[in-house]
Amino acid sequence: MSRIHSILQYLSILVVLLFLIPNKAKSEHVVGGDIYWECISSGPDAGKFIFYLKLYRDCSVQNTIITTADQVLKIDNHPAFAGVNIPLNLISETDITDGNCGVPCGSAGVNDISIREYLFATAPVQLGGVPPANGYVIKYNRCCRTSVLNIQNAVNEEIYYTATMYPFNGQDTYPCYDSSPQFAEKPTSVLCSGYQLRYNSDAIDPDLDSLSYELIPALGTSGNPTTYTTGYNGTSPLPGPSINASYDQVTLDPVTGELEYDSPSSVQGRWALVAAVNSWRCGQLIARSTREMSVTVLPCTVPNNIPQVSSPNWISPGAGSGFEIVVDAGDLVTFEISGTDNDLTGGNPQVLEFTASGNQFGTGFTNANAGCANSPCATLSSTTPPSTGTGTISTTFNWQTTCDHVSQQDACANVSSTYNFIFKYKDDYCPAPGIHIVNVAVTVVGETIVPSPVPHCVSTDANGDITIYWETVVDNSVPPSFVEYAIFHSTSPSGPFQEIGSVTDINTGTYVHNTGNSVAPPTTSGPNYYLIRTRSGCNDAVLE
Repeated sequence: MSRIHSILQYLSILVVLLFLIPNKAKSEHVVGGDIYWECISSGPDAGKFIFYLKLYRDCSVQNTIITTADQVLKIDNHPAFAGVNIPLNLISETDITDGNCGVPCGSAGVNDISIREYLFATAPVQLGGVPPANGYVIKYNRCCRTSVLNIQNAVNEEIYYTATMYPFNGQDTYPCYDSSPQFAEKPTSVLCSGYQLRYNSDAIDPDLDSLSYELIPALGTSGNPTTYTTGYNGTSPLPGPSINASYDQVTLDPVTGELEYDSPSSVQGRWALVAAVNSWRCGQLIARSTREMSVTVLPCTVPNNIPQVSSPNWISPGAGSGFEIVVDAGDLVTFEISGTDNDLTGGNPQVLEFTASGNQFGTGFTNANAGCANSPCATLSSTTPPSTGTGTISTTFNWQTTCDHVSQQDACANVSSTYNFIFKYKDDYCPAPGIHIVNVAVTVVGETIVPSPVPHCVSTDANGDITIYWETVVDNSVPPSFVEYAIFHSTSPSGPFQEIGSVTDINTGTYVHNTGNSVAPPTTSGPNYYLIRTRSGCNDAVLE
């Protein structure tokens, strides 16, 4: 009897110990991820949000599988969602490993390169309320991190991904008015030691808000910044000059989002890197999405160069140079771009693969009328992706811009919008293909928006007619952008105001609101209120 008691006591202690051992295998296979949201604009759930989570799994860890179970998002700083778990549903899972070098997720061994993408989504969510200054923070966390060289005790830290919704002009978030930036390019980067890393996450904003990029610290348990290994930090997450003066400093272009780094030839391993893309509207920070990714450097026995990408050959407008250009709405944009790889593998030319992306490309890269954010769409000719070849692959970019490509003018007198077009060239070298990604940024500028005038005074005639006086404005744009002064009237200072007439001469600063006005004659039983606004800009359609 005492022996049975001892065995039971032993088993009890063993069970307790098993519960006390951290389940590090639960997420040590997750090597990156990000969160974004979409504003539903139509249908029965219009005005609500759908939140998305992407996770990237290292399939060489075979003892864990990502499923819908226990996958939830949380929202900080929103009183109605305090302590609330928002369930996530698995939408898709896709192997994203390079087909030439990696193996399918289900067949991966401990030393294989194999990555799978998991996409989760919530049901439509009604938020409501105005975010505080530090925003509504949408977050995902779970234990534990993958072991990396730049974070201390990474396997004892949570993975912690966030996206933040900031206030905008006091607007309530129901109905919604903004979709966050989202990353179109996959986050996994594998390269050989001594090679160049040329990567772009290809962030797109469905609302065409302005974007900026920055490197930030990785977050760990409870959302606290992780502790970096000596020589590393959030803005220097890869081996750099603080480790060895001869090492390259990783850089992230704040405008284009291009990440550049030359890896040391003698260093291999895995490092965590976090990039944030900020969305700006009318000069205000409106949203932030963050992406964590791993950079893995492998030893490779045979030298290999990444494909070389030429600077665009600008055909129209002919004055273009480099990878960025500013054009007037209505201009035709045409350029040629080429990628070249002359390396040999086993005595044979390497196969070069060409792909492209950007939310302003038309369907199949050939349809100028459909498939993009705002038609006319950009197209590619001579070579359309995806395509493969040896030596050099060239393509010709064509885009007829219009005033429809200048967004948000009414909201803040914005007169330009920037569109990013990503071109990716990849060779078939193994175990880590050479990849070169470039971003061609086209900024479309609309006509100048002429500011509204300052009212002076009004006078009332004996017959009830009212004359309005204002300080005339100046339009120095060539050709002139000014169309007219639009006159609005109301019997209440809070409106609603109706447009009752216009003045097309920029040098005329008076308007007579007569009693015979067909829209709304002046009232004689109370006060009259007026607004004078200029009409100008693209399509002569912007009221300032």
